[in-house]
Amino acid sequence: DAFDLEGIEILRGPQGILFGRNTTGGAVSLRSRRPTGEFKAATEVTIGNYGRRDFAGSIEGPIVDGKILARVAVLRRERDGYFKDRNGGSFIAAPFNPSGAQPVTAAGDIGNIDNWVVRPSIVIRPTETLDINLLGEYVRMKGNGNPSKVVPGFEGPLRDRFGYTPPSGKFETNQNSTGLTDVEAERLVIETNLDIGVGKITSVTGLRHVDFGFAFEDGAPFVNFELAPGNRIESSQVSQELRFASDFSERINLVIGGYADWHTLDVQERRLLSSLVGAPNATTYIVTNRQGNYRQKAESYAVFANIDYHLTDALIVTAGGRYTYDKKRIRIAPINVCTGPGFTGCPSTFSSLEKDWDNFSPKLAARYEFGAGVMAYGSWTKGFRSGQFNGRATSTA
Repeated sequence: DAFDLEGIEILRGPQGILFGRNTTGGAVSLRSRRPTGEFKAATEVTIGNYGRRDFAGSIEGPIVDGKILARVAVLRRERDGYFKDRNGGSFIAAPFNPSGAQPVTAAGDIGNIDNWVVRPSIVIRPTETLDINLLGEYVRMKGNGNPSKVVPGFEGPLRDRFGYTPPSGKFETNQNSTGLTDVEAERLVIETNLDIGVGKITSVTGLRHVDFGFAFEDGAPFVNFELAPGNRIESSQVSQELRFASDFSERINLVIGGYADWHTLDVQERRLLSSLVGAPNATTYIVTNRQGNYRQKAESYAVFANIDYHLTDALIVTAGGRYTYDKKRIRIAPINVCTGPGFTGCPSTFSSLEKDWDNFSPKLAARYEFGAGVMAYGSWTKGFRSGQFNGRATSTA
């Protein structure tokens, strides 16, 4: 939420030299607001239809004047779902619903929001040359699943096979279930800056954990393709960057540094899949339970450097480069049929695979400043993105 942001930068083109791997098309840099040392408080309240109730509030001030500064922001959002499941539509006898009866399915609002975000921050300045910034975040997002609706004009297969014509209301649907969303995330960033006279040394340590449970479906009261309750993603990540920045002389600005990242991803995916998926002319209607599990570990290490050289007061040329080494390992039991009942007897044979990549990404650029507010620039740069194991595959091949 922009309520708690100090600044936003939008950078066009590959930014892999200073911003790392995968920034092949640009970067959006968001900077969290930090305490200023003054006592301040702010609130923002929004009330709207569909039960919308938003609140954002912050308070900050010095704990030890000039030495320890603190701030906390709280964001709260609630809203009912726009979509209504009233078990609507009409039903007639059809091959896969001979009685023409309406199935008993869940009902209610779909797409609701129930979010909490708490962001504490502390700045410690033990000396004039050292500052330590601690930025925390706790997120809890709950609600039902995504609203799914059969697009008018594409209901033919449902009508022919199940005798079902969906409700016509723009925000009315009839789903087999209302689904769920449950996200819990924690983040801690420790940024330390030390001025050593000839330049500044900066350390940025990041820790992030996300636990995500979800279920959603295809928007019909009969099962065709659904992600069932029990879908879960857990992500744990630690990163460390250390860099040195210096106005080396009147003509040279220099940044050099190193980066490391360790990431573990645990995923369990559960699907309900009918015999009609991929076989629209099937003569039988059977629903199978399918499950897959994997753990993927990724490591990334990099060193980088960037130099700005002032040829004249108006003309500046830039040269930079980044060397990256990535390694990924996966342990996977591919998605396949569970012998049942329910999600029992699911695939349990795991395979292990690994692969690594390395890359050097260069950058050359020049800019000329004609005067106040007028500048021309050009750059040549490359970006890098490592490969990825497909954890949702149905076979190790």
